[in-house]
Amino acid sequence: MGLHIWRLSFGLCNANLSEKSIRNLIQSKDLNFDLIIMEAFFSDYFLPFGHKFKAPIIKFCTFGGTHWMGDWVGNPSPFSYVPYGFLDFNDRLGFWERLLSTLYGIFFRLGRQFYFLPRMGKVVRPFFKEAGGSLPRLLELDATSTDLLFLYRLFSLNLSN
Repeated sequence: MGLHIWRLSFGLCNANLSEKSIRNLIQSKDLNFDLIIMEAFFSDYFLPFGHKFKAPIIKFCTFGGTHWMGDWVGNPSPFSYVPYGFLDFNDRLGFWERLLSTLYGIFFRLGRQFYFLPRMGKVVRPFFKEAGGSLPRLLELDATSTDLLFLYRLFSLNLSN
C-alpha cells in the first residue's frame, strides 16, 4: 500500500504545485501568514510554505496517523505494542504480529527517509527555486517543521479488536 501512495503522491505534487494559484503563492513577495494548516498524509510537498513564509505549521490527519507522524511531535509509538497502522492488527499482538509490524514500520520509515522524501524533494525544489531563496532539504523540513498535529483518533485507544 505504501509504495502505491508514494507513486501517487509524486503525481499529486507535480499537479498541485503546477496550479496557477499555487505558483502565484510560491512566487509572491509581499504575502505574510501567521500559520500554515495542512493535511499530514503525504502532502509533504507543501512543507516549504512554512519555510517561505516563516510560519508555524499545524497538520491534521483524518485517521489515526502513522508511526512517523508521531516522530514529528515526539510521540513514541513502539512497535512492540503499537501495531503498524496499515495492518489489521489489534493491541493484543503475538510474536509474529509484533515481528511483522516491526518489519513494516522499519521498512516504511527507512523508505520514507531514504527514498520518498529525497525523491519528493527533487520534484519540489524546482517550483520553489524559481521564487528565489534557499530551501532546506525536504527531509530536514519534515523533521523540524510540525508545530502541532491533530489526529482523528489515538493509536493506543482506537485499535481494532
